[in-house]
Amino acid sequence: LGIKVDGDLYSWVGEKTGIKEERAKLKIKIITSLYGGTKVKEINDLFAVDEWNNQLQKSMKNNKIENYFGRVIDVSNTEKNNLLALYIQSSAVDASLLGFNWLVDNYSLDPYWIIHDALIFKKTDIDLPRQLKITDDIFLPVEYSEI
Repeated sequence: LGIKVDGDLYSWVGEKTGIKEERAKLKIKIITSLYGGTKVKEINDLFAVDEWNNQLQKSMKNNKIENYFGRVIDVSNTEKNNLLALYIQSSAVDASLLGFNWLVDNYSLDPYWIIHDALIFKKTDIDLPRQLKITDDIFLPVEYSEI
């Protein structure tokens, strides 16, 4: 949507929608609304869920849509209200992979594994960035921990 959220996304949604819930419950409501489950009107309106699903359905060709990065997704066995879920999930995966690739390439890291949204790499003394570059205009926050 072109919205930059500073801080916690779930708290931001609570403020914007007026939904007063503890963070864990609000997170479930947001995810189920975006991913085709039980809709919460205020969340649906804030994120224009119906409009997104309609636009994705209109863009479908041969039972396929493209995610944010242009990767083709087969949606032949998908209900209309789940198109946004596939778009979001596949775009998030691609964003993670692009960010991890940028991190490894620019900081000469020695990666061991990628597990969903985590990159496991050999410990380094290099001062690592607090944001991953996804595209020239998209940066995502990153946290590091030692295991």
